[in-house]
Amino acid sequence: MLTGVNYWPARTFVRMWDDFDARQVRDDFAAVAACGMRLVRCFVFWPSFQPAPGHVDAARLERLRAVFELAWEQRLLLMPALLVGHMSGPNWMPPWAMSGEENNRPRPYIAGHATSDRKPRDIFGADAEVLAAERLLVRTIARAFRDHPALWGWDVCNEIDLVQLPERAAGERWLATVVADIHAEDPHHPVTAGFLTWPDDATRGFARSSHRLVDVASVHAYPLYDARAAGPGDVSYVARAIEETRAAAGVPVMLSEFGMPTNPEPGTREVEVQLGRAAQRVALVDEQEAAAFVRAVLPAARDAGAEAALIWCFSDYDPALYAQTPFDALVHERYFGIFDARGRLKATGEAMRDFARGR
Repeated sequence: MLTGVNYWPARTFVRMWDDFDARQVRDDFAAVAACGMRLVRCFVFWPSFQPAPGHVDAARLERLRAVFELAWEQRLLLMPALLVGHMSGPNWMPPWAMSGEENNRPRPYIAGHATSDRKPRDIFGADAEVLAAERLLVRTIARAFRDHPALWGWDVCNEIDLVQLPERAAGERWLATVVADIHAEDPHHPVTAGFLTWPDDATRGFARSSHRLVDVASVHAYPLYDARAAGPGDVSYVARAIEETRAAAGVPVMLSEFGMPTNPEPGTREVEVQLGRAAQRVALVDEQEAAAFVRAVLPAARDAGAEAALIWCFSDYDPALYAQTPFDALVHERYFGIFDARGRLKATGEAMRDFARGR
């Protein structure tokens, strides 16, 4: 089973493409490779790459090309997520993709890098200009990098159903359209789609069976957030998600996100976090307990049929970001890394390293 990480740099987070630091990316990728992992999921941040609906930013494309080259220096493989509006709590949108209508949902929207009280235009096909822009972005990037040796495959999106929850039929039509666009530019690499899955009897959102429209199903499994799990360390919850997705979709499966936030001090404690108007309590888990979870999940995922497992995420974030969105209100998002903000390999990283090396 292929192993890897979801990647943002510790010091820049979603500003990676605006404040690009090739040396930092090189060092980070060397650290991933030193652990024996091979696959990196990176994120095409929509506000950075598409400043206008008919324009994909050439400078950001060159920075993405540099990331491909830096990955290949370490013989790492990349899986870019192409439509990234949702990330780590908030929804980050290009300003042109916002509507004039008031946001009536508890989850906040950020237009560019400023919080907005508006909600986005329809992103699932009803708004022709937005759909054309999405198709332009995915086709441009697939065409530009389809022949690069570091390319593993394409991820359509990152939890885009948290940006907007589509009617089931509309969401699947949209997904089929975008997948066909990627296949038209690159028929040789697999396509997955990192959406969440909603109950099969729900009329809105994507279901496990919606993954039938891609080449490899993508499972995001966080018992930490699901009341149906036995607790944040429920390994069987992760295995069931993989097995149920394989059965419903009939395609290979990868575990493209799993993990838990660790407490920077010994022991486990709860913190209160605030997402828009919604407050909840989240556990910061003792680092050794989190490592035990990782050590149990990896073989369970392999045995359930996962072809790859990518942990969330590469690094804790630099304390200089703690006063910024989302880390000011979502404290747990600071601490999901397998490296801490100073570059120390955490116990969760040791668990990933040992599995990747066959220990």
